[in-house]
Amino acid sequence: AADAEAFASHYQQIVQSHHWMCGFPDTVVVLSLGDYVLTAYGADDLIQSFKDSAMALGAALLVEAPAEA
Repeated sequence: AADAEAFASHYQQIVQSHHWMCGFPDTVVVLSLGDYVLTAYGADDLIQSFKDSAMALGAALLVEAPAEA
């Protein structure tokens, strides 16, 4: 769990440090599900749907933040 949380924080920093040329994603999420870490970033409505579906399967939300810092 500690490794997943450290990864989630690092992944958030990576996504937020990018300079997007053709627009930029709205939201970044990182979730853990069993032995897996799920990551996604993109348009807010799609990310919310992904997050809700993953959490319905038992995923724990580690990060949900704007993709741009």
